[in-house]
Formats: sequence, C-alpha cells, structure tokens
Amino acid sequence: MDKYSQIAALLREITGTGKPCFAFWLMEVVSVEGDTCSARMGDLVIPGIRLSPVKKGTEKGLLITPAGGSSVLVADLSAGTMRELAVIGFTEIAAIELHVGESSARFTGKAIEINGGSNNGLANVKELTGRLNLIERDINALKSVFKAWTPVLQDGGGALKTALDTSWSSTLTETREADIEDTKVTH
Repeated sequence: MDKYSQIAALLREITGTGKPCFAFWLMEVVSVEGDTCSARMGDLVIPGIRLSPVKKGTEKGLLITPAGGSSVLVADLSAGTMRELAVIGFTEIAAIELHVGESSARFTGKAIEINGGSNNGLANVKELTGRLNLIERDINALKSVFKAWTPVLQDGGGALKTALDTSWSSTLTETREADIEDTKVTH
C-alpha cells in the first residue's frame, strides 16, 4: 500500500468512517419487558433491545410495544458491536403508549385509555342525546300542563291532578352508566 493509501486508511480508522455506522437485522420477538424486548436472531436470543432508539425516550415520548412472536427490524446503533440495539420497525403491534407533558394515551387492540382511564368510559353521544331528549320532552309536557292549568276555587287541586295524570301516564326509566358509556375508550 502506498503512503497516500496508508494515510487515508489511518484517517478512516481515527475518524471511525471505515466502520459501518449502522447494521440492521430482522428478528423475532421472544418477550417484552417494560421498554425493552428480547428477540431471536437465528438460534441466539438477545435481551435488552430498546423499543425506542433514544435512551429513556419512552418516559416522555412514544413507546410502541411489538406483539410476541412478531418480526421487528432492529438497528445496531453501536457501529456493529451490538451494544446499542433499538427496534425501528414492527410487523405487529400489541400496544402504543404516548406521553406528552402531563397527558398520556395508551392504545391496545381492545381499548383506548387516556390519562390513566380513572374517569371511566366516554359517553356515547347518540344514546346520551336520546336520554336527554326524553327528559326534555317530559319537562316540556309538565310546563305545558302548568301553563294551561287554571286553578279552580276549592277543588283541592283536583283539576291539576287530572291534567297531570293524563299528561304523564308513564314514568322515565333511570339511566344506567352502561346505557351511555363506551367502555372501549376510557379517560
């Protein structure tokens, strides 16, 4: 090798440009532990693969959890030494968690949970509107009875009772939480 080639090789070695920057492998997810997973590459199971390329990036950012047995694309961020591995692609997702400031959301195949889900499910607007309309119709009917009622001297309220009896022949059913709640979305 001539001197120019030796100098170029030494410069590549010093600057690290002679090494591969990234390596990528397709692996199978064996298990998920918090914000890391273990994945199989051939016969080798590699633990501690980050689910976010940035250390602690899942605490105030995005955490995508792969499904067990699915394939993931893993990037080696340590220039081929396999010390800093992170999942960057998914074939199947089990859950997604998003943390932005004081707000959080968790998406699974069965439900969406916003800010911990302690306030139960969201209201189904169609069912809630139907229940509110029933109440409003009854209140309007009561108002109409009172507007049309003319007090009769010394009838003991008989005229009002008759007007109310004909106006309200049935009672409202109490609304249960399950009647208007969407349990798939909690907040």
